[in-house]
Amino acid sequence: MKRDSNRNLVRKRADDSDSDDYNTFAGLEKDSGPEEMSSLSFGAIRNAQKNLDKENEDDSDSDSDSGPEENSGGYERSSYKGNNKGKGNNKEDGGPKKRLKHAPSEASSKKRVSVIRPIPGLTMTKSGADSASRDSKLYRDIRFDATYGKANEDRVREDYAFLDEYRREEIAELQAKLKKTEESYIRSQIQTQIQSLQSKLKTLEKRDFRKKVLNEHRQQQREQAKDGKNPYYLKRSDQRKLVLTEQFKTMKKKDIDRAIERRRKKITGKEKKDMFSGRD
Repeated sequence: MKRDSNRNLVRKRADDSDSDDYNTFAGLEKDSGPEEMSSLSFGAIRNAQKNLDKENEDDSDSDSDSGPEENSGGYERSSYKGNNKGKGNNKEDGGPKKRLKHAPSEASSKKRVSVIRPIPGLTMTKSGADSASRDSKLYRDIRFDATYGKANEDRVREDYAFLDEYRREEIAELQAKLKKTEESYIRSQIQTQIQSLQSKLKTLEKRDFRKKVLNEHRQQQREQAKDGKNPYYLKRSDQRKLVLTEQFKTMKKKDIDRAIERRRKKITGKEKKDMFSGRD
């Protein structure tokens, strides 16, 4: 106890000496000049300086706790450290504002946007507990759904046969445009379009010709069946031979020789390919 009382006495004397040094330093700073200031000890000046720094810190803390101040521009200035962390939580502003009933809805930015956009007219099935609904697709398009059966190509061809005339007109327009064009890049683009349209038109014509030949053969077999004869159904290889024979009948001799040579090269290349693949 005696030792603690001695320590407290020493601290009190030190605080008194610091306050005396501070008072002396402050009085000399106000009333005296630099000559009298030089007579003070270094320790007294240091203690006085610490007391001045402490007072400045206390003044700054009191200013920050006093609340928002108005700066020269007329705006309120609030301290960063305080209770004003959330938006609308300041009691001085009247608390959080009540949301209006007819206000527009706000979508969260954290919600993931669906890759598949909703299409009107298509049914949407979500995955459920059973395996059938779990394996089903999200959207079902009746145009590409196998449950509705295969598309009738003959019916589609009949309904859209008028497009062939549009393709021929487009080919004629592109050919006329090609004659007037001199730039090589644009000419190559036009030639590519013409070749694409001609190839598509030629494929459709070949398909129509094959269908016509096979339908005529089936009609002949039906008539023979009516007469009591056994019908003869062609295999796929026989169907190709029949179509090729009828195609040669409608072609000129020059076109026939060219088609035969092209077919011979194709068969030869296939045989060579099979021969080299057999060695491996």
